[in-house]
Amino acid sequence: MLDDRPSLAQTGELEVVAEWTWLDVEYPTQEEHDAALADGSFVRENMCPIGLAVWGGVIYQAVPRLEPAVPVTLGTLVFQGEGDLQPLLRPFPNWEMQEACE
Repeated sequence: MLDDRPSLAQTGELEVVAEWTWLDVEYPTQEEHDAALADGSFVRENMCPIGLAVWGGVIYQAVPRLEPAVPVTLGTLVFQGEGDLQPLLRPFPNWEMQEACE
């Protein structure tokens, strides 16, 4: 039997730190980002975040390759400044590991 304690969502103890129309990826350069969008090797709409973990002040986001053109399956959220609710996904641990797992 489940206990009768309220969930975190019910108590209002959760804080929204990010929300997206689509999840965007941090590429080494803006040119590489734009090229990936143009050639179809990155399709924002195919990014479907499913798992999230927080460890040591870092937010890790899992994104399975359920669709093609998903360049990153595990990354950390990179906030661009105070109040940024649409952080970029930085490949974890690095781009080389993401490419090795394709």
